Amino acid sequence: MRLSILRARSTGSGQASPRASRTRGARSAAAGGSWVVIFLPLHCGTRSLTMPRRARNAQTASSCSLERPNEWKEPPPVSGFEVTIVDAESVIAWVKAGKVTVFDVREPEEFAAAHIEGAIPNPLSRFDASLIPTDSPVPVVLHCRSGVRCGHAADRLRASGFQGKINRMAGGIIAWQAAGGPVVSG
Repeated sequence: MRLSILRARSTGSGQASPRASRTRGARSAAAGGSWVVIFLPLHCGTRSLTMPRRARNAQTASSCSLERPNEWKEPPPVSGFEVTIVDAESVIAWVKAGKVTVFDVREPEEFAAAHIEGAIPNPLSRFDASLIPTDSPVPVVLHCRSGVRCGHAADRLRASGFQGKINRMAGGIIAWQAAGGPVVSG
């Protein structure tokens, strides 16, 4: 997006007078008034080239469509990396059978309040992709409170070059408890 910059200096009479300036800084009020900087967006053709908020992050900027700038596209698949969203009932069955590795990406205080027994804490704020096994013989499940942060954790795994299959629990621990899954504290 191109921006046109207009600077105006207050003359003290309540009106601003336009004034060109080659400096980027604003002059002090003691030097004869305060400065106002106005940014005016200029559009290309009939379409604005603004991107959605989530695309401002350099890591996800390549996932935006230039044809339809406010439309989200999934990042290209990484060979050897697969993410599946599973329901809480499936994870409960896997835990009861002892055939799953569960990673909890919530923060330590959330984990201490209530967590799935046997879950391994790996908080998103300090997420360590090296803790996730690449060749696990049992399903690997990421979960959080509601299912959002485990998506961010999966994105970090993808960005780290992780090779393997990951399951995300839909609805997080909220869905787990609603489905009758037991939790422990501590």
